[in-house]
Amino acid sequence: MAEKQKTSWVYTPKAINTRRGLLYGLTDLMGGGWNNIVSGVIFVFVLSQGISPLFTGAVLGIGRIIDAIWSLFFGAITDRFYRTRLGRKYGRRHFFIALGGILFAILFPMFWISTSSWQYYLWVYVAIEVAISMILIPWETLPTEMTPDYKKRTTLSGSRMFISATGTAIVFFTLAVLKSFNNPNAYLYTGITWTVIFVIAIFTSWRASWERPLTPEFLAELDAQPRLGFSGFMKKQ
Repeated sequence: MAEKQKTSWVYTPKAINTRRGLLYGLTDLMGGGWNNIVSGVIFVFVLSQGISPLFTGAVLGIGRIIDAIWSLFFGAITDRFYRTRLGRKYGRRHFFIALGGILFAILFPMFWISTSSWQYYLWVYVAIEVAISMILIPWETLPTEMTPDYKKRTTLSGSRMFISATGTAIVFFTLAVLKSFNNPNAYLYTGITWTVIFVIAIFTSWRASWERPLTPEFLAELDAQPRLGFSGFMKKQ
């Protein structure tokens, strides 16, 4: 098992340079784009379906609250996932990034289907937020897994601001172009376009990164970390 972990691509370190930093940072194309979709586009879209501002705000508010609660616990889940067979084989971070990416590819286009049910948008939105947390939380820990060198970690994270801004530009550019055709399904087509772009970015970053090999020494270090109960976990936050 240990030999498979060392030879698997998910546990194989590679040279860290500017190109690697850009590939790693591609996930922030979705991260930056999603923030702008939430802050502006979703509200306008749900309102356009004839749903009142009160319920539209409830969709976003309830979704963010549930996501915040989920995120509190999910970090601990991925930290401990190395104890499972799936975590050892696919990586305790990469497994959830891939799972979140698949869920995002399925769920995100569903949000842009026209309906007058605010409950539909609420549940799909909550599911999308959960999927995105499954991607971003483990992804943001990868630089410390990929290298102990501070300068190299800076190389990995240095491109994120530029890529995030690019995601913002893509969101508003594609929406403006598709709405210019006055097509009643413009939001749906835009959502599908965003999905394709973001999913390609997520899995490119997923494949270009790796995790620290689960050597006996590292496993002993992980096992030595204290396991907190609920009260201890909340105090740590």
